[in-house]
Amino acid sequence: MKVELSERSRQVVERLVADGTYPNTETAVEAAIEALRDEWDDLDATLLAAQARSTRADGTFREATDAYLAEVRARGAAIINAKPSA
Repeated sequence: MKVELSERSRQVVERLVADGTYPNTETAVEAAIEALRDEWDDLDATLLAAQARSTRADGTFREATDAYLAEVRARGAAIINAKPSA
């Protein structure tokens, strides 16, 4: 099977291999899949599908475009920056 990575993901994998975190690309990708697998075990696909249909139906769904992601990042940064430093 051939897997295509986004440019960003490819760069991350290359850095992980270059810095010695993983011996090769395949091992890095397998480690990522294993890390996600633990989270997948507890997911209820039926519930997630129902939630997705509901958000589309009530209009609260938003596509994860670059603009939307930038908005979410900006809101997150604002929250972090608003916290008083210790």
